[in-house]
Amino acid sequence: MAAKKTKTIKPVKKETRRGREVEWVVGVMAGLIILVILLASFYHGLNTVKYNGLTFQKVKVGDLVFYYYNYMFQDATGQQYRYNMYLRTNPKDNSVPLSGEIILPGDNYIYLSINSTGLNTCEESNLAMGSLSSFLTSNLLSIKAAKPDFLEAKQSNFTFADCKSHPGNIVILVQAGNETKIEKQDNCHVMTIANCELMKAVEKFEVQTIVDAKARG
Repeated sequence: MAAKKTKTIKPVKKETRRGREVEWVVGVMAGLIILVILLASFYHGLNTVKYNGLTFQKVKVGDLVFYYYNYMFQDATGQQYRYNMYLRTNPKDNSVPLSGEIILPGDNYIYLSINSTGLNTCEESNLAMGSLSSFLTSNLLSIKAAKPDFLEAKQSNFTFADCKSHPGNIVILVQAGNETKIEKQDNCHVMTIANCELMKAVEKFEVQTIVDAKARG
């Protein structure tokens, strides 16, 4: 009688099964981590705006949207300062034309000369001029309020300043016009405003001031 052949069933090693489970868990965790990183990067990209080397964070305060940027600078003694900038207009969408490099030396007065004719009825007038004044003084620049009309300046006890009156100083001349634009004429930056676009022009000037300063190192 022929002997019966018996099958030998080899037990699955517990170590092998456990190792595969660990590999599966590690793989799933790695995939989740990569997914989280990608989603975070995507979400961060939706809330940032890059413009000429500056990265702005898009932040919402109530129903208002701001574009936030900050930077550090120091004075002659080495004292450190931080400036926080909040814009209402996306800097990439701000189409106000600007010509000439902006250099604002801190060793002399800057004359902020405003011709209020045609601007005093604009809702953003005080807010925009306050923003520009704050930007200049917060960056340790000395400013003097002025008017470009000699008689008006004399009658209202203001300093007179136009693009020719103070050749040794920077003059920022703000006036109404047919087109919103910013032009440089020697030491004078002429900010012409149409349709009450004061805030857009001021924000363009402020951002370009930072861009030009960073470009000079």
